[in-house]
Amino acid sequence: MSLRPRTDIQRREIANVVGVTPALINYYFPDKWSLLEAAAYPIVVDLIDAVEYLLDSSVLPVQKLEALIAVYLVYHKNNGYALEYYINASINLEKQHNIDLIKSCRSKVYDLIRQNTPDTIPQTLGAEIVHSMLWGVCESLGRLQVAQQGSALAQDGDCAYVETYTPLVLTHFLQGILKAPTPPLEVPMLVSSGAL
Repeated sequence: MSLRPRTDIQRREIANVVGVTPALINYYFPDKWSLLEAAAYPIVVDLIDAVEYLLDSSVLPVQKLEALIAVYLVYHKNNGYALEYYINASINLEKQHNIDLIKSCRSKVYDLIRQNTPDTIPQTLGAEIVHSMLWGVCESLGRLQVAQQGSALAQDGDCAYVETYTPLVLTHFLQGILKAPTPPLEVPMLVSSGAL
């Protein structure tokens, strides 16, 4: 799930990675989708919990947006395509409850984006489009390979990664996409590292 965006992964490949026989995988998981759902579930739950935790916080909307970017960056850096696998598995298993949880969380994020949207923004640039752009930027940054000797990123892991890229993404969205006049705020991290 970290490396491949496709869902054509076979159970025998997973058996090889974890060092068991395909028969053992087949015994516990009757089909590929059940296995993918089970593997992605804890990652997706952690993501939803982290997002809802910051959305329920009492800080300003722009601070919530900054924390959201931090969550997205770390998710994409560490968890690859787990959410896509989970959605595809849920659709194939016809588990509407799984999809509804994701939709509910995403709807709350759309509301947050609307709170950070000035009146001057074109109506065609709705919250759904802005969110897709934000997700895509964080996804691209998450795929970057950090290989700079002596850099803060190489030395300090996720914390430095988030500290480096969050202000850039926030500035891009507040001033570039949303045309907001306010510069990004310095805020404390709202999300514990355990939730990420």
